[in-house]
Amino acid sequence: WAPCLLEAREDFGEWRGGPAYTAYRFKLKQGSKAILPLELGQEVTFVGLDDRNRPVRASFPLASGRREPGYVEIVAPAAGARRDARVAMGGCTPDQKAVVDAF
Repeated sequence: WAPCLLEAREDFGEWRGGPAYTAYRFKLKQGSKAILPLELGQEVTFVGLDDRNRPVRASFPLASGRREPGYVEIVAPAAGARRDARVAMGGCTPDQKAVVDAF
């Protein structure tokens, strides 16, 4: 596992007058040359606390290259109605929603 810090958040796309997605960029605490040893198709798993301080864990496909040094990026449905709609459709799990809501 590798600790990381949320470094940037960027909304993009459009859905009903708001953003469709949010990209999250996490800086690896091991330094700017660190990489996660992921193979093609592997996901990155985040562990955090939900809005009731319960542990929650969810995996996401990488949006950044798997060999990009110093950071990882993921993309999730934008907060609010868009994220709620994706959970209802099955495009985002409740655990994924809880994790990104905590970001």
